[in-house]
Amino acid sequence: KDWIKNSFIGKSSNVLEIGCSTGFISTQISAYTGARVVGIDLSKKCIEQAKLNSIGKGKVFFHVGNAKNLKFKKSSFSHVIIGGHLPWIPAGEREEHIKNAMKVLKPNGFLLTSLYFYKEGDDNFVHRFNEEFNTSLRPEDNYDYWTNLFNQKELDLEYKAIFKVNLPSKERLNLYLSMFKGKEREQWTKKVKFFIENGKRIGFFTAVFRKYSKNDPARQIPRGGIYTFKKLKENVY
Repeated sequence: KDWIKNSFIGKSSNVLEIGCSTGFISTQISAYTGARVVGIDLSKKCIEQAKLNSIGKGKVFFHVGNAKNLKFKKSSFSHVIIGGHLPWIPAGEREEHIKNAMKVLKPNGFLLTSLYFYKEGDDNFVHRFNEEFNTSLRPEDNYDYWTNLFNQKELDLEYKAIFKVNLPSKERLNLYLSMFKGKEREQWTKKVKFFIENGKRIGFFTAVFRKYSKNDPARQIPRGGIYTFKKLKENVY
């Protein structure tokens, strides 16, 4: 909802989600706005599930694809979502993926991201978390690290929100685990313990960037003028 509202996604928008997993975000954005949304992911299994999940739910299209080699024309999309897959790839490749996303984004288009970040690093825990989930996280993957990755000369930050992670109540935890049966439930009971431990160490942020050409006369530097603003309270239901 932050992305939709602050990057003006609507019926005429053409959105790409990189690392779409089973398609929840892509499908929801199309359902909320009527936008055309394309989701790509390396996992064939995830893409097959995404196609099933999106049947009859708007203008959503899913393909197996690699952010390292995007098969789209330059400046194809009004919006590109990137972030969800970055913790799974080596740190040295993350900036390249962001730059590739910028190539398929139209001038004046919006780059959208949301990422968890470590508030406190713990080498031993992060190593065990990576082994369990095949991620490539590091204790130094903190807020400054992730935000600096998007410090590209063509991108202006237009919106940012930082969130605290609330650990699940017992009722919410049981509801989540009720989706799994038998051995799968045993496996996810173990995984959930990792999520809870991880949740004690992380926050997350959402951000909206806009792509400008270097000499665009409409570009405002710094973005928003002399002031920035902090929203003290907002309720979204």
